[in-house]
Amino acid sequence: MAVQLPSATRRLLQDYRDITLHPVSTAVTAAPTPANIYEWHGNLSLFLASTNSTFTIHFTLLFPSSYPAAPPSLLLATRLPHENVLTAVGGYKVCLDMLDEGLEMEYKGWSRAYTVRSILMQLEAFLTDESELVNARLGTLEQARQDAVRYVCKKCGSRTAKPWPAFPTAEAVNRRVVREVKRPRIVKRDGNLGKKEEQKGKRKVGDDGWSEVSSKREQAEMKRRKGKSKEDAPPAKEEKKKLVDFSKAAGRVMVIKPGHQIRQAPKLLELADLEKLRIAPPEHARPAAPEDMQEQPRDIYFASIERSHAGLFAKLPYEMMLQILLSGGLSARDVVNLSLTCRHIHSFCTDGYFWKAFFQRCYPNSTLVASTLDDWLAAFAQESNFAGSEMRCFASKVTMDEDVLGLPVDFTVNPKTKQVDYIYLVDSSDLLSRTAFMADGVRRTTWNREFSAWCPMFLSDEHFRRALPDIQEFMVKMSPELGTRIFSPRMVLSVIPKMMNTLVVLLMDEGEKVSTKAVEGYFLLHRLFRAMVSEYPQLQAEIEERIRRVIERDDNRTKSALPNLGNFLPLLSVSEKYSWVTPGLSRAIIGETFDRGVIWAARENRGVLNVNKFPPDAVAAHDAYLKLWLEPSRISRRLLAFHVRLLFQLRQKPGSASSVDEIATANDLLYGRPPRPVVDKFQRTVQKIMSLETWPQFFEAVFVPVPPMVNLTALLQQSVRNSLRKRYHRAGMDFSRIQASGVSRLLLRGQSYSVPPNLAKLEMRESWRWESNYSRVYLDATCTAFDFSHKFVDEVTFGSRIALCGDEENRNSTAALRHSGDEIDDAISRGQHTIQVDLARIAGRSNVKALVFCMSAWQRARLCEFKAPEVTLVDPATKVELATYNFKNTGGEEGKSVVMAVLWRGAVGGKWELKAVGDIGMGDLTRPNTLREEMKESLRKIW
Repeated sequence: MAVQLPSATRRLLQDYRDITLHPVSTAVTAAPTPANIYEWHGNLSLFLASTNSTFTIHFTLLFPSSYPAAPPSLLLATRLPHENVLTAVGGYKVCLDMLDEGLEMEYKGWSRAYTVRSILMQLEAFLTDESELVNARLGTLEQARQDAVRYVCKKCGSRTAKPWPAFPTAEAVNRRVVREVKRPRIVKRDGNLGKKEEQKGKRKVGDDGWSEVSSKREQAEMKRRKGKSKEDAPPAKEEKKKLVDFSKAAGRVMVIKPGHQIRQAPKLLELADLEKLRIAPPEHARPAAPEDMQEQPRDIYFASIERSHAGLFAKLPYEMMLQILLSGGLSARDVVNLSLTCRHIHSFCTDGYFWKAFFQRCYPNSTLVASTLDDWLAAFAQESNFAGSEMRCFASKVTMDEDVLGLPVDFTVNPKTKQVDYIYLVDSSDLLSRTAFMADGVRRTTWNREFSAWCPMFLSDEHFRRALPDIQEFMVKMSPELGTRIFSPRMVLSVIPKMMNTLVVLLMDEGEKVSTKAVEGYFLLHRLFRAMVSEYPQLQAEIEERIRRVIERDDNRTKSALPNLGNFLPLLSVSEKYSWVTPGLSRAIIGETFDRGVIWAARENRGVLNVNKFPPDAVAAHDAYLKLWLEPSRISRRLLAFHVRLLFQLRQKPGSASSVDEIATANDLLYGRPPRPVVDKFQRTVQKIMSLETWPQFFEAVFVPVPPMVNLTALLQQSVRNSLRKRYHRAGMDFSRIQASGVSRLLLRGQSYSVPPNLAKLEMRESWRWESNYSRVYLDATCTAFDFSHKFVDEVTFGSRIALCGDEENRNSTAALRHSGDEIDDAISRGQHTIQVDLARIAGRSNVKALVFCMSAWQRARLCEFKAPEVTLVDPATKVELATYNFKNTGGEEGKSVVMAVLWRGAVGGKWELKAVGDIGMGDLTRPNTLREEMKESLRKIW
């Protein structure tokens, strides 16, 4: 009988199998106790170069029932003089950043992606550095060695002479763990797919061509997957007796002192019994059907080759031709090019024997092994494109065969229109299972980035079939403006282009790094888009009609008819009829882009509005006028260039060999991702797009002849008239109020918004550590206000904790600046400060132009004396880091102070701007005048 296990138990069993098959090193090991999988014991071998000796530290890992949502507690059995080892009940607690579940900042603290293997790797690197093994509170290294030699574990019996678990051998550590590769079954669909499926009865299409009802076969298939047969289902009473509450095996928390907790796991079920269980899939999982996971007959990719078509090659034996190809020193690109010469050569270049030998020659140390002879081409494609890792959920570690996998998504809803305006693919490398999202409540990525939704991806045709109901549900969730819970295929044309455009917007505004992950994310979305269009053929006609209308009439390109140009352009990537070079399309899109850009250019400089009411007979080239447009239109130009270049990458013209369907099919060998050469090439293209500075560069990037400066001047001036006619702006408009109510929080990652327009509060968070063998040192955090003449107004420090008070008689409740004072933890030699800024209370003050954030070393200390200093400016509402200061990269550690950043505005009630500074100085709070003069010098550099 299959047994349902809690996610923590399933995950720990997976971690145990991983450690057993692939040990970390010969110096560290861990295993669950035979009596309880929630309690692990381990050993760490420490080599001391100073004494040329080795000793073993025993430790325990106690896992909570919420693992991997929460980290385990790590306890050393004996003392070790390390700065991050603290005395605790039952042993010595190891304080690792990766085991801290209280950190909610990105790239910090615990992550569900971490495994027991991750912890052991970090532990070995963290505790084996002899230079860090200095902590007077815990004695000397020699004393630690003596304690370890004498120690005997009462639970597992581990001791120096016979450690348990035993350390792995070098052979076990170096043993290759191979992964079997199966080529995804690629299903090619033609344009008559809808008619064929309708004839088969799979889909009933209404009069409007859009309503959809599942066929009886589909309904029966869903029942078969979800339901259980009477033969397999045990009696209810018997099941109740056999089911065990595994969650009781962990979870009791023993509080030692504030900030330190140890989770203790009682004995419940032996590991041997757990390993014998037949484990049922989680309740919310949608695994592949057994027949889909078994070996199936392969699709016929190429027509059989008759020897009569081989010409003179027919005289050579088949085996000889293979040997000639293998001995010729060909590269993979050479093989592909050779396969295009004739059909007979093509058959050799796709032969399984050839690709097996070719793979072993190119990648002799690969861990990939083909499942069948026919799969060696897929194995080569995955290895050469760094796609050799399994498609696994980062949180639960299940594969794409065990559950539906998708990607984490975040989105925002426009408060005025009630429509989802931006949908952000948070991390295209963090595959997440259906169960992890729906049942386990995973809402943070590997690197602690928050998300709120989940979208299944096209990884293979079989996976897409299982994922389709969830994809439909996602489309409905992203379409709240329709007011329905019923899926309509038209939702696809709104949601997926919106996802593609959001990624492009953040890439072009440098809110998302131009990384492999970002480029792959776009291609994954495009593959899903193509799959949905193939699934619902009526979408193709709708796409072509929308593009035709945009080309045909100017009225169809206005904001009322086409609210977002960026959401329209992805339609071209799946069009079979139109492309960017279609006559009239590029001219129409560029013209409308300029019309919509008038308000942004006018917000920066109203001089762009100084044009004649009616077009003059002749326009002179006006370089100064053209420059007024350059900076405000920078992001929109990048956006357009990106979309155009991507379209060119996918297909150069309609009907060409590089059609979108063929591109999508080629990517299926890599689970929807593009080949690495394609990614690398497009990364270089994106880098060029990011460097576009001039008008000629822009027009060349979008494959449009560079117009003479006279014509460009006339075009931009006409855009001002068009904008007024289309009511994009009006006479006397206050352009400074644009986005005054705020923007989507997803866009705040970009550089266009150094400070959110509606930012109400700000926090400065500072922390530092010092050597435990020395006296305490202080790194002071200050926030100082200056007026419009660079004169000092007020400030907060550790000694003056409130400032800029609205009412002097009620200072505490009306303060705009607050300082936490010194927060010191001598147990770990750590201090921290927090400064809270209430910008809403400062907005109307006429005597505040700038706030300067500064750190300074107290008294005789210098910046170089502090360990691990960190300081960040954070929006507490969104938890977005607005600025971070890195001491190691400044080269000014010999100084005493550093001006981290300046928050300033041009006028009372104006928009706040943030400027990262990093100026090193010699002032401190014992010499406040010197420190303030250094701040003023930083201010002069800004304005």
